[in-house]
Amino acid sequence: MADAGVPVLMDALGDATSITYTPATGDAVTLTAIVGAETTEEDEVIDGREQKLIRAVSIHTDPDSTWGGVASPALTAMVTIGGVQYAIESIGSSDENWHTLNLTRRGKVEVSRRGYRR
Repeated sequence: MADAGVPVLMDALGDATSITYTPATGDAVTLTAIVGAETTEEDEVIDGREQKLIRAVSIHTDPDSTWGGVASPALTAMVTIGGVQYAIESIGSSDENWHTLNLTRRGKVEVSRRGYRR
């Protein structure tokens, strides 16, 4: 009975466009997942500023389901969404039907200064 809402959620919110879970060893798995919006944080690093892009994604736990799934996601795996690769920073929550993965990717930030370009 606990999984009765899964088809409704996946039909309404599921995104099947190019979502791939790739473990450190083994074969990649194509998934339908519920993908959250990407948020941005900036960090000061030695070389300047770095942008940290954060996104949550909920995946099914059953690899044999209609939507694909991962029974035990690993922090060493990568998730690709629409051709953009993310590292798994943490596993936010897990139950018998869902894993919520907290994903991140990093990039440099260019800073402009007053009068820099004339």
